[in-house]
Amino acid sequence: MMRRAVLLLAALFAVAAITATPASAQGADDDYTSGCSPLTLSKSSVKAGESLIVSGTAAVGSKSVFIGLDDKTLLATTTAAPFTHAFSATVTIPVGTSAGNHTISAVQDDAAACTNQVATLAVSADAVTPAAPPLARTGSDTVPLIRFAVGLLAAGGMAIFVSRRRKASVAASA
Repeated sequence: MMRRAVLLLAALFAVAAITATPASAQGADDDYTSGCSPLTLSKSSVKAGESLIVSGTAAVGSKSVFIGLDDKTLLATTTAAPFTHAFSATVTIPVGTSAGNHTISAVQDDAAACTNQVATLAVSADAVTPAAPPLARTGSDTVPLIRFAVGLLAAGGMAIFVSRRRKASVAASA
């Protein structure tokens, strides 16, 4: 009787676990444009070709945020966090960018998007020299050849061992 009660209780827990829905405090993620914050840049001045981190708070969580330079060049696309709406992305200023002040902006493709997602960045005249590409690898992968050679040596050793045993058994029987 006790075993049936335990099985029935286990079955009820299994049905409850299968049919349970995820908890939700307010249903869908709410949109709050009042939580928008101005962009924050990790550096206020860079050379063309350098990277910096752009971060802020978007109006809508779980949606794409497009980060651009002077409303002409897309630097990065990232996603705002679901409930905090925070976003952060590392961007690289293109090498051909002219010296002077430039505008970094973050935009969401949504009606409730933030309007104050702009920051000014000073780009200096010196450009970062791009790193030289790595040297090309020459030669070939010899590991399969070494394995094949070891296999051939093992097969040759076995052939010699077998032939000597045969000779020894033929000599002993004669």
